[in-house]
Amino acid sequence: MLIFHDGRDGKGGPRAATVDSVKLVVNALRTKGYTFTTVDNLLGIPSYH
Repeated sequence: MLIFHDGRDGKGGPRAATVDSVKLVVNALRTKGYTFTTVDNLLGIPSYH
C-alpha cells in the first residue's frame, strides 16, 4: 500500500516536483497492473469534502 498526502505541516508551498514524481510512480505502477483508490473509498466511508 502506498499513501500519498499533500504536505507534512499544512503550510503549503510549491509542490510541482512532488506532483510530477507521483505521476511518474502511478503511471509506472499502472503499467504493471496496479490500481489506485482513495482512502475513503477503500474504507467505504464518506469523504470529508
